[in-house]
Formats: sequence, structure tokens, C-alpha cells
Amino acid sequence: MYFWENFSVMKKWIIPVLLAAAAVGCGNRTEKKTAATEETLPDSLRIYTIVDSFEMNPHLGELVENRYTGVIPAADGPGIRYDLTMWSQAFKGSEAFEADEAAASGDGIFSGDGVYALVMTYIEGENGRDAKFYYSGHWGTLRGNEEDADATIFQLYGNEHSQDTYLLREGPDSLTILTADQRRINSPLNHTLTRVK
Repeated sequence: MYFWENFSVMKKWIIPVLLAAAAVGCGNRTEKKTAATEETLPDSLRIYTIVDSFEMNPHLGELVENRYTGVIPAADGPGIRYDLTMWSQAFKGSEAFEADEAAASGDGIFSGDGVYALVMTYIEGENGRDAKFYYSGHWGTLRGNEEDADATIFQLYGNEHSQDTYLLREGPDSLTILTADQRRINSPLNHTLTRVK
């Protein structure tokens, strides 16, 4: 009986106190907003931050982007879809050199090194679903191999998670994947990536 007699008195001061406490608690709460950093970005976006690490050479031209795609055979699935983006600087050399190089290559003149981002999608590679792997790093240019002393080969430098990849430049619009010893893959199947225009 004592409780019910005093309950109406308690309601008069307990409810306002609880509401005030809740309001104060909510008022002091601040939302923590984390800025997107390279560490917080998903792999699918983080690989493209590699271009921010590119050190521009003041003696070269603007940054140029080339993108190549293609589906390469896989041993245990329908194939591997490559999506490769390469960045380098345009070359600003002598006019004669640029004219000769442009005539030979059929496209613009670019420096022989840069950065890249590569997405490799193993089609139906994970329980019937596509499995994506993301890589980025620096690349350089090699001249010649055992099959062709004048070949232009792009070397994508690997890291602790991947090996170096070698790509033979075959004209302005295609790159062919080579073996680790820079030879053509002995197969009638497609191993070529085509430039996206």
C-alpha cells in the first residue's frame, strides 16, 4: 500500500529526471565520421589510389591512361577476365624522335614506366560465383626477348601477393600475356588483352 501511495509522487519527479537524462545523453553523443583513407577503402577502389603515388617528371608530359581487357583461359574454370589500367606520362622529346616513334607505334608517345591497377576475375571460380582479385603497383618497359630482339615488353612488378607479369606489346591496341621467362604461351587459345577506347 505504501508503494502505491507514493507512486504518484514518484511519477512526478522520476519521469522528468529520466527524460532529462536521456536528452543529456543524446545531446552529448557525437557521431564519429571516419574519412575514407586508403586503409578503409575496399580493395576494388583502393587499387586505383596507386595513381596518387605516381611521381610526375617535370621533363615529361601529362599523365596518360590506357585500359586493356580480355578473357584468358583458366585451368579449372571458364576463364579469367583481366581488366588492366596503366598510367604513364606522355613523352616530350625531339620532334624527329616523336615523329619516328609515332609512325612506328601508330599511337602517342609515352614514357617507359608508370603505375597500374589490375582486376582479375576468375569466372565462376568460387562455388559457381565469380571471384575477384585486385592488384596494383609499378610497371616498366623491357626491350627484346629470346624470340624478338626488338620486342616491347611491359613488366608489371608484383609484390608479396603476386609475381611479376610480362605483356608483349603488339601494336597500339593489344598486349599478349607471356610466360615468366618472357616467351609466348604455347597454346592456340587467346592470351591477348585489347585496349578499350
